[in-house]
Amino acid sequence: VRNLQEGENLIILLYPGQVLNMDNPNITLTPVNLYTIYTGSLTIQGDPVDWAHINYAYRSSFSTKLEGSTRLYLNNLYMSGVCYRYSDYFRIPAQNATYGYMSNSQFRFFNLRTANTGLTQVQQMVLHNVTADTGPNEVTAWQYLFATYALPEDLRSAMPLFQLFPNPKALVTRVAYDSVTMQQASTSATISYNRTLYAPPAEQYFPQLCNNDTVPGPLLSRQEVQPDRTFLTHWVADTPARLAASLFEIERLWERNLPGLQDHMVMQVIKNMSIPTPPRPINITGIAIATGPTIDVPGSQERTVVFDLSQLNRTTPFMAPQLPPQPRAVYLMAQRLVFTGLALDTLNWTSQPNASSTYASALPIWAVKQDTRFKTHVRFHECTLVLPQPDYAALLSAAVRGEAWRS
Repeated sequence: VRNLQEGENLIILLYPGQVLNMDNPNITLTPVNLYTIYTGSLTIQGDPVDWAHINYAYRSSFSTKLEGSTRLYLNNLYMSGVCYRYSDYFRIPAQNATYGYMSNSQFRFFNLRTANTGLTQVQQMVLHNVTADTGPNEVTAWQYLFATYALPEDLRSAMPLFQLFPNPKALVTRVAYDSVTMQQASTSATISYNRTLYAPPAEQYFPQLCNNDTVPGPLLSRQEVQPDRTFLTHWVADTPARLAASLFEIERLWERNLPGLQDHMVMQVIKNMSIPTPPRPINITGIAIATGPTIDVPGSQERTVVFDLSQLNRTTPFMAPQLPPQPRAVYLMAQRLVFTGLALDTLNWTSQPNASSTYASALPIWAVKQDTRFKTHVRFHECTLVLPQPDYAALLSAAVRGEAWRS
């Protein structure tokens, strides 16, 4: 890199499976302003089968600054050890609030400076086949962004992350409890192809702050890289236990009513599961959003998740709407889910509590406690309900009659 001249294209090839540790004392990182390249490109490339591993060792920056129209290509790499900086650029004007955000990024290590060249903004970093270790907050932010964008317009437009990034250009291929994979993604400074962000377990991840020079900064606690739940109100569940734990955390957050807390809480369910009977119904005092994976690949089997509600009924509901501390909508929003095991129960056709009906239906969705104080209990978007035969027959009859079903 020291000898790269303006306009040249340098390719650094790494051996198959090579591990490059920046904590190696033989690697000297010179001050960041020593080498500045304005045109040309730098490519760091691992083997297409056995990727190389670059461990940044939490050192603050590479010795070369890339400005102007320079491009950096990172290919076939596993990257870890990127240091953190604190920034407060997440400002939501409509809420008059600023959300602090602890973030790590490959931008900082390579000192990228996104350039505006007249009509277009240069995307300086291009990644092909890259997996990067990062903290839970970074993974959650990307998962939340993609889940938000998949929601109906009236819901997503009210969410702060959508206001910041109203048009995320990405094709998501996989969402896991601790990672997100994008087949293609584009931001103001990067273009990515097959990029994965992965949050290692706490016992394997020891994040550090960036320093002003090439020496790593102090260690961060695990809590410091957790999602800020007043802003990143998104959880991922791949087991019934994680689903229940996350929902009870959501309940506690709404009860605390912290300043700036969002009205919407997003629970992303990524595995088929049977919902067990909870010890008590989970109270919701806002819009609880349950969504399947936000997979964008057409025909993917992972686009929907099956929810088996056969253990829930009118007397053992899973959720219960409650009056919020301040006026706002309260209901369950379901998206990209398949509901099975819907319980039948008799309908009460009058407002008299002692009145009864012999007609039974599953359509009230008894897993959510019925409460006459709320007009809507459940809202569906891109969902499938596997109905008992009586409900299916009634709906089919209405559909066949068209507008005449009202008479």
